[in-house]
Amino acid sequence: TAHSEGYLYSSCANHPFAAQGRYVFEHRLVMEAWMRDTVPDHRFLIEVDGVLYLRSEVEVHHINENKRDNKPRNLLACTAAAHRMIHNGLPPMQGEVWPEVEGMVPFAPTRILMVCEVCGNEFVRKRSVVAKGFGRFCSRICYNDRPRKAFDVVQL
Repeated sequence: TAHSEGYLYSSCANHPFAAQGRYVFEHRLVMEAWMRDTVPDHRFLIEVDGVLYLRSEVEVHHINENKRDNKPRNLLACTAAAHRMIHNGLPPMQGEVWPEVEGMVPFAPTRILMVCEVCGNEFVRKRSVVAKGFGRFCSRICYNDRPRKAFDVVQL
């Protein structure tokens, strides 16, 4: 099932971290299974009723920024701080991600060339920012000068 932000999620009623008691993001389930099989003693996992689950505070990053590509080679379990660093193009600290990437930053954010809707100047923005509907203007000045929709005044 597709989530409103583009992620896929699955119905998993017996999962202890299921949202609304029922749904879990597919990328978290894939990462859980991969870590259970590969590194069952990792600190990102927690045991609940004899089964290992990914801790709720651990985030899963999509390396290629495609939220529907949930293959293990595209996923990275990380702390919230490491996830922010990754999205800012910085290498995460050692021990903050799994699998370890040995100081490399193969997941620097993809940047795309944009054209300002007000002045026509070209500028660069992160693809993830543009995908969320932002990054349409080159500066705060152009953002403030953007054409606004006129609203009808209704008298009561």
